[in-house]
Amino acid sequence: MLGLKRVHHIAIIATDYARSKA
Repeated sequence: MLGLKRVHHIAIIATDYARSKA
C-alpha cells in the first residue's frame, strides 16, 4: 500500500516536471 502511494506520488511529480519543462 505504501509502495503504491509512493509510485503515485512520483508519477505526479514526473508529470508536473514534464509539464513545466514543455
